Amino acid sequence: MVKGESIQTFVQQIDWKETKMRWGGERLPIVLLRPLAVAALILFLSVSVVFGMEDTTCKKTGIELQILGSGGPVGWDERASSGYLVWANGRPQVMIDAGGGTFLRLHQAGARVKDLKLLSITHFHPDHASDLPALLWSGTLSGMKNLVVSGPSGSKAIPGLKDFLDSLFNAKTGAFPWPKLSGRKPKLRAVETDFQSNSPVKIYKDGNLRVTAVGVPHAKLPTLGYRVDIGGVSVGFGADQAGTGSDYTGFSRAFVKLVQGVDVLVMDFAVSEEVKGGPIRFHAKPSVVGKIAQAVGVRTLVLSHLFKVDGNPNFSLSNLESNLAHLKNHYSGTVVLAEDLKCIEVKKIAKKQ
Repeated sequence: MVKGESIQTFVQQIDWKETKMRWGGERLPIVLLRPLAVAALILFLSVSVVFGMEDTTCKKTGIELQILGSGGPVGWDERASSGYLVWANGRPQVMIDAGGGTFLRLHQAGARVKDLKLLSITHFHPDHASDLPALLWSGTLSGMKNLVVSGPSGSKAIPGLKDFLDSLFNAKTGAFPWPKLSGRKPKLRAVETDFQSNSPVKIYKDGNLRVTAVGVPHAKLPTLGYRVDIGGVSVGFGADQAGTGSDYTGFSRAFVKLVQGVDVLVMDFAVSEEVKGGPIRFHAKPSVVGKIAQAVGVRTLVLSHLFKVDGNPNFSLSNLESNLAHLKNHYSGTVVLAEDLKCIEVKKIAKKQ
């Protein structure tokens, strides 16, 4: 059965004995189906449930990374835009990015904004930050206290984190003037980090949780890559970052230094190896992503920010098999393709290494 195909279509394609099926209508005359058709339908139903449980349920023990959004700026493939959640023993600790759809995914994951310690934004493209108002609105109405929000400093063309938040929530000029809307003001502490820094900058420290960041190349847009160290394990987040050099085949040494030796590395895998034009200034080719992972020395690489645009060969899902082959020419570790709500046991991976 093809993904997205209805059960009705699937059954109708199996050999029948002059019977009909109407979804939500008459009862299916199952006795008229040949035994093979019945077995095939039962098998499909049982497999889909098992796969769903394996892919979307965190065990809520140890340190886990959950993918909230594995897609990019288009929603044609039913993926939310970028977002990730780090759990520690069943408690949500850090959320990285808040792209469109992550508000829903966070609550589907069983987490609440008010329970987060840190919400970090890599940059202010909508597919990484557009759900921030909804998330903070939810947190404010449900008792959120002193959430730390981090993000990059600004440039002449792009606002930094503090100006971004002010444009959203300022009582007089904000798009969502909180006191006027609810009588409450979001309890936030903004940590703005110089995106031009080539050395790791401490973002947050609380017990065994430590978060650091460094600027990464993403055309001229202020952007941060992050590292989360927690409970003796570590996860790196590459964000949207391009290759370096005139031909874009190099990579950021500062980012590699930041995430050196992490247990799991999440990298955006947005464009194809044959990418041409504007996108190459924003996103690394598969071969460059492979070079970065190999230089970091990570054994588990999670590829996310996956998407395609019909008729456009520039993006990763346009020819996924070929693009993975280019990556694997430069990287020898384990590759995991991200899916929304997929859970990765970081502690388990670290013990194997």
